[in-house]
Amino acid sequence: MLKRSPITRFVVLFLAIFISLIVIFSITKVRAVHCSYYSAVAAPLFNIINPHVFAEFSPGGHETNPNWDIEFKVWDKREHGRELFVRSYRSRNNPKALLYQNHHEIIIIPFIFIIALMLASPMDWKNKLWRTPLAIFIFYLFMTFYLSYRFEYTINRNELPMDSIWHVLISFFGLGGNTDPIYIFVFLLCCILIVPYVINKKGLLSKL
Repeated sequence: MLKRSPITRFVVLFLAIFISLIVIFSITKVRAVHCSYYSAVAAPLFNIINPHVFAEFSPGGHETNPNWDIEFKVWDKREHGRELFVRSYRSRNNPKALLYQNHHEIIIIPFIFIIALMLASPMDWKNKLWRTPLAIFIFYLFMTFYLSYRFEYTINRNELPMDSIWHVLISFFGLGGNTDPIYIFVFLLCCILIVPYVINKKGLLSKL
């Protein structure tokens, strides 16, 4: 039998994991569960980091476009202050913006891409078990900046003045509101977490 190279094994394993997860997440109930999970995990991170905006993340489709399966209610912190962290206060004050997004496109596919890349990598399982959650956390952190750009651009009437370090930061990570560069970021993130291991692993690089 022909011996497969590490690169061939990586590609085959990556495709097997990626396609399997795509099939699993094509199930409506699985996608809904992930949407609820992401909303519960990402919203607190977003609201701690963003100094200008408070947002509620929740599963919810839009009546005119069923592909928009996650809802964002956005308040301006500069108008309400820390009282926004109290649910009863938010219920008495309407959000400044109500936005919808295709959660499958901007969250699930990059999430699957991360898992497939990390699990297919030639790292040992000890490294995979801590680097994969780290990659997912950094991705969520990145999405905090990305969504901050989208939200603040909207509540500022489709413009974002470069009047603070925060606005410069989210403008950079906001990618102009485009989704395609999200996948480039995820690929580069996984490379940063995988390549140093491959280089440092004795004999592994020479076999590639």
